[in-house]
Amino acid sequence: MSDNAIPFAKLGIPLELEKRLSRDAPSKIKRAIAKGAVPIQPAAQLGALYILAGDPDSKVAQAARKGMQDLPTKIILNQLSVRTHPKVLEFLAEFRDPDPALDERIAMFRTANDRTVTIIARRAHTALCELLSRNHERLLVTPDVYVCLHANPDCPDSAVSRADSFLRMQNSLPEVPEVRPFLQSSSEDDFVGLSEDAQVAASPPPATDPLAPSDTNMGNVDLLAEIEAALRGDVSPVLSQRHEERLRMFDLGQVD
Repeated sequence: MSDNAIPFAKLGIPLELEKRLSRDAPSKIKRAIAKGAVPIQPAAQLGALYILAGDPDSKVAQAARKGMQDLPTKIILNQLSVRTHPKVLEFLAEFRDPDPALDERIAMFRTANDRTVTIIARRAHTALCELLSRNHERLLVTPDVYVCLHANPDCPDSAVSRADSFLRMQNSLPEVPEVRPFLQSSSEDDFVGLSEDAQVAASPPPATDPLAPSDTNMGNVDLLAEIEAALRGDVSPVLSQRHEERLRMFDLGQVD
């Protein structure tokens, strides 16, 4: 992807920083930015890390993801605002270790996209489950939030019932297993009649993230090579639906 196709302004990147983040900028400079060794405006930090995480240079991309992981939660919370791009919010939800304070802040943004909120709903703590079950606008926009709450063992029955009642009144209740997934043994019969999306959302998260960019979990798949393919607009035939979702996160052509 050419630098002209990278929406720097929409990601909060000032003009003077664009050249340092461009595809043909020296990798040494980009790695330094990713590691925080080069000071940049706080408001641009999250957007810069998001761009660099999809850089064709694997060392730059890895440094950016580590840089995002290492940022103190307090700093990220101070940088988040209604102007934070939805793709940056998705990046945080995907690559940061679960953090209750950060998850709550991100999930309450009206600008957060569907995938971001469902990622958070699957792992939400009890208090956040209660908040999500009362967020009528989000439930209508993203009904799969209810599916994720239903499958989340930390979500109390009261929160699930509240969301169920609201969506039922709106004729927008998604399909879920009759018994909450963590209360039953997983078998094909548990998901009979459910749509593919509902099956994915209702499935409890694995103990080990199968999308983690490690040799053990990825096998022979080169995640960074696949990210480059996504940036070019090519879709890999060997990736599963969840792999494709993770790669689409870095498709800068989708940044509106």
